[in-house]
Amino acid sequence: MMNTRDDFPPGFPVDPEDTSPEIDVPEPPEPDRRVTIGQVVKAHGLKGDLKVQPLTWRPERFAELDGVWLESVDGRIHWLTPKRVRIEPGAVYLRFKEAPVREFVEPLINGRLFIDHADRDELPDDLYYIDDLVGCHVTCTVNGDLGTINDVMDLPANDVWQVDGPHGEVLIPAIQDVIEEIDIEKKQIRVTLLEGLLPEEKQKADPEVRGSGRSSTRSRHRIPRPERREEKPEPPDDH
Repeated sequence: MMNTRDDFPPGFPVDPEDTSPEIDVPEPPEPDRRVTIGQVVKAHGLKGDLKVQPLTWRPERFAELDGVWLESVDGRIHWLTPKRVRIEPGAVYLRFKEAPVREFVEPLINGRLFIDHADRDELPDDLYYIDDLVGCHVTCTVNGDLGTINDVMDLPANDVWQVDGPHGEVLIPAIQDVIEEIDIEKKQIRVTLLEGLLPEEKQKADPEVRGSGRSSTRSRHRIPRPERREEKPEPPDDH
């Protein structure tokens, strides 16, 4: 898609030194195909750098981008092309060709950077995208049907799957001792629950617990959760 500068919405950051009449801007993906890879935290310095919280398992991908979409807090979608990338532990610093000075990047603060679903990284065998896990049907080798994964909680020790089904809400730790098989293509997961994870088991063990299904079982083995499709995290204070 070819856009003139007049086609951009008001407030779109434009480099005043770039006098080209047209910009080749791709169409943004549909909302359900948008994969968030980072969130803008704040402006950094006077030359238009942005500090970004990476929301991807591989921050190095920012250095490989030819361009990236940014959705600002007012809902506008911008196509931006990286000019400078600096990767540090827990943060990525980006400078875009379209925003060469600090005043141009102010409207982008707290915006989210996203790519098309088709451009996601191919993952190692022990990594799963969260949007692929959500909607999977979970079956236990002992207790049978547990229901469907509705959400994945990122806890310090390991991720926990929130499953809703015949037993109510069941919180399943994503650890090797529990997970038997994951078939993303068929949206099927087979597990063997540890004792006490079902809500009714928790109530028997502790009469004061009423249906929370929560368990303090922890393990240091994690199944990390990288890029999340259509996640809109709360703007961090300074992360």
